[in-house]
Amino acid sequence: MANKDKLIASAQKFLAKGQIPKAIHEYRKLVNAFPRDVRNRQKLAELLSRDRRSEEALNEYASVAAHYTDTGFYLKAIAVYKQMQKLDPSRIDLCHRLAELNVKQTCLVQRHHFFFKNQRNRTHEKIFRRAAGRAVM
Repeated sequence: MANKDKLIASAQKFLAKGQIPKAIHEYRKLVNAFPRDVRNRQKLAELLSRDRRSEEALNEYASVAAHYTDTGFYLKAIAVYKQMQKLDPSRIDLCHRLAELNVKQTCLVQRHHFFFKNQRNRTHEKIFRRAAGRAVM
């Protein structure tokens, strides 16, 4: 873990000095050493984007978006795809992917509302039955 902290500190130092290519190099080391850490990969993509290396940034963003989609974090995936769209607005596949994710997110929200609405109705029904039972006595 100390190695990871040293790499992050080194990258932050380069960023503070405005040395983006050197910070990118440090973040590449981080991503290679810890490939499951999506936050570092996303930071690498942001730095690549700032350095006007769009193709490389899009590849890193695609990995991040795929991870968020696979783990069910649709809102985060949508945000990443929107960043990708800013880099290359001509890519129609990004529009299609955004549409798919918006549908998934909408369905998820609707299921959530439906579940809690039904739970609330069941609670109200129980209270009503209790109150009605008391009134009859």
